[in-house]
Amino acid sequence: MPHDKDLPHDKDLPHDKDLALWMLPLALTGMTLSIARPARANETLRLAIPGRPPQFAGLPFLIARDGGLFEHYGLNVDIKPMQSGAAAAKAVLTGRLDLALAPTQFAVQLIANTKASLKAIWGLDRSDWLLAALNPAQMTCTALKGQRIGIDAKRGPRWTQLNTILSRGCNLKIDKDVKTLPLGSKIISAMAAGKLGLGLLHMGELKEIELASGRQLHVIATLEAAAPGQHHLMLIARQGTIDSRRDCLVRLLAALRDASEQIHDPSNLLTIAKIAKPIQPSPKVAAAAIKALSGMRFYPKAGPGLDKARIEAAISNQLRIGRFTKGRSGIKPGSAALRPGDVVDLSLWHDAKGLK
Repeated sequence: MPHDKDLPHDKDLPHDKDLALWMLPLALTGMTLSIARPARANETLRLAIPGRPPQFAGLPFLIARDGGLFEHYGLNVDIKPMQSGAAAAKAVLTGRLDLALAPTQFAVQLIANTKASLKAIWGLDRSDWLLAALNPAQMTCTALKGQRIGIDAKRGPRWTQLNTILSRGCNLKIDKDVKTLPLGSKIISAMAAGKLGLGLLHMGELKEIELASGRQLHVIATLEAAAPGQHHLMLIARQGTIDSRRDCLVRLLAALRDASEQIHDPSNLLTIAKIAKPIQPSPKVAAAAIKALSGMRFYPKAGPGLDKARIEAAISNQLRIGRFTKGRSGIKPGSAALRPGDVVDLSLWHDAKGLK
């Protein structure tokens, strides 16, 4: 088990100039990678990524699969997009999946409340959730009062993130000071058509609306600003899987490391935008989204994306929620103390460093 002191902080991550970046191999672009294929037969891993269709959070996995990185490291990875990160985490817990990219807040809560033997081995530190408006006159908290904001469903993921942004960033109460409009996946088309003025979006969705409508959206608030330092997503596995399939998981992390490096190389942008087709069919929209996400360091840079301070913040937040709700949500009061080292196993990442 790693000690807390071994977990990296944002300030410890290297700058762009320190990265060794790869060019992306893809048959559909005519690019090739001159590497020897492993002698071993490919081993299969089953993992889930967020969203159906998948979100841009799953892009490193698609690059590793379609760019030949998983194959290079002797892996066959079955990627399953799942609508609910909570359901994906539970599927890992029951053994139906080997790994899942799950919301950190839920994973921390699950580990603390059920004493689940789950560990994070990779992640995405920063959230890309944002509240956006078509009308710049609505870019203040005061202007939001009484307005309708598009979400997925009552108490769904968007509702939950919007609640945090409104309560912490604007001191407003959801479904009281502002109204929510459950639209499912129709938020994007409604805003692009000008029928909805406010929506809780991912960065990729914002770019899609802007290009489809020809209008600039105005960001009112971000989850990162409203709740600074919260960790976003964790790639979790059972301890039993880590013990029995450690070599496979180390090779998986090496592939994700290489995929993340490729994302941050601007010369790969158009090629990666084509790989992102399951996420966003338009290469133009995908390229704009990937560029924006890279600029905000959404994807890890030469690190595992498991910042210690952010994980501590996630644990503290779930403890606070548990106290406030008297155990109806969050970490139940009286649960054993949880430290970042109880949630994260960095030893696999360290082992992956030597793989090329």
